[in-house]
Amino acid sequence: MRRPFKFVILHFNFISALNAVKNAEIEEKKRKKRQKTVIIGDMQPMLDSLPSLPSFIPKAENARPTKARSIQKIKKQSLLQ
Repeated sequence: MRRPFKFVILHFNFISALNAVKNAEIEEKKRKKRQKTVIIGDMQPMLDSLPSLPSFIPKAENARPTKARSIQKIKKQSLLQ
């Protein structure tokens, strides 16, 4: 492996380590702020463990797509009113 390429890899690893530390600090600050909420406390772990809402909503597979109304019909209706 060439030397400049090694430096690029080392730099990338260094930057990713810095980002990981910074993200951990940010998450810790957010967790402490959520913990200070008076009544409910930190709800984020519960929200993370619950499944998402769209998984409960059934999809309408046989529903007909709505057609876009033409401009002429809209103009005609506005003139009649």
